[in-house]
Formats: sequence, structure tokens, C-alpha cells
Amino acid sequence: MGRGNNSTIILRHGCKNTSHFVTPREEQPTLINEYWNDLGAIYNRKKARRAKLANKIPEKDPALLTDAILKTLSDSTLYDIADGISKRKRKTLEQKWSFDGVIKQLQNLGEKGKPLIGADVLFHMYGMASHLIHADSAAMDLIDDRKLREPNERVLLEASHASRIMSDQVCLWWFCAYAVCRHYNGKFKDEKAFFDIFKSFDELTKPIQKAFHESQRDFYAKRNAIKREQ
Repeated sequence: MGRGNNSTIILRHGCKNTSHFVTPREEQPTLINEYWNDLGAIYNRKKARRAKLANKIPEKDPALLTDAILKTLSDSTLYDIADGISKRKRKTLEQKWSFDGVIKQLQNLGEKGKPLIGADVLFHMYGMASHLIHADSAAMDLIDDRKLREPNERVLLEASHASRIMSDQVCLWWFCAYAVCRHYNGKFKDEKAFFDIFKSFDELTKPIQKAFHESQRDFYAKRNAIKREQ
């Protein structure tokens, strides 16, 4: 269970990196400047503020360089701390570059003004991993859910979870490969092989997914029946 959840957390970073990677080519110069310069300065500003707070600790070991390090991190002569960016613009940029913001931009911009179909599938992948990384109530529910299942059912669930993690990696790879091809206005050397690999992995994991879903059929049938009665 722990390995599966840890893998899901790692996959979260893959989701976020993929969302940046598939940015439409025509938007890239503007977005690179925003991400590298403006957003970087905003993060420097936050880092400087936190360093100043940490440096208020009254007792520091003189043998360590804690004071010098924290002062360096908050030195505006070394780091651009976004003094020229208003608070409103800082908030707008941070929202724009949040995972939700990036996916919404991809949906709106897509390729040559067309929505990037399938981008919103990353919301679920990223969201579930976020629950685990923040150890919130939803994450505790997921852990308890596994503990309460019958052993045979839990084996199916864990196998299904592992196969989904592997399948998600293939999906992210597919998004990135497509983005590279689109960026260079190129074509796949063997497009059929590219899609065949994607389909073959789907076929490989499908029986595992199907077995778990079949084990849940009665539960959801009863749940839907109760809901209809209400």
C-alpha cells in the first residue's frame, strides 16, 4: 500500500511537468519569460520573507553559517524579489501557473486555438496524489478503505492501482511525445508503431482493471438502487 501511494505522489510531479511541456508552441516565448523571470522573482520574494522570519531566532550556533545563509537568501541585490510586480499581478500569475490554471489554459488555447482534448484527465490524477501528499481527510479515507477490504479484494485493488500508475506513465509519455512532434512541426517516423505501443499497454492492463471493477459491481449496483429509492 505504501509503495503504491508513494508512486502516486511521485506521479503527481509527472503530471505537473507534462502540463508545462505540452504548452502550445506559439505561446512559449511569453510563457517562458513569465515562468523563468516573473514567477521566479515572486518565488524569490517568498523565499526572502521566509528567510527573514527564520533569522529572527534569538539563539544561533556561532560555529554555523545560519545567519549568513539566511541573510544571503533575503538579499535583494542578489535576487530579484519582484518589487516591480504589483500584489494583484503576483496573485494572478501564481494562479495562472498553478496546476488548475495551466490545464485551463491548455483547454482554452490547445493547438491553433483548438482545445487540447484530454488535458483535463490530468485533474483526477493530480488531485488524488495531492490528497496523499497533504495527508488530508481524503487520504486517510483511502488508507482506511484498503484496511477494511477483504484480503482477496484488497489484492485486486492494489494490482489495479499499480497497473493504473504504469498506464498513467504511458499516457504522460504520449502527451510529451506528441508535444515534441508538434513543436518541431514534425511527424512520427512510424506513427502506427507509436499508437500500437499505446494500445498494447492499454490491452495489457485492461484485464487487471476489469477484474477489480467486476469485484465492485454489486457494491455500486446496491448504491445506485438506494439512491434511486431516495
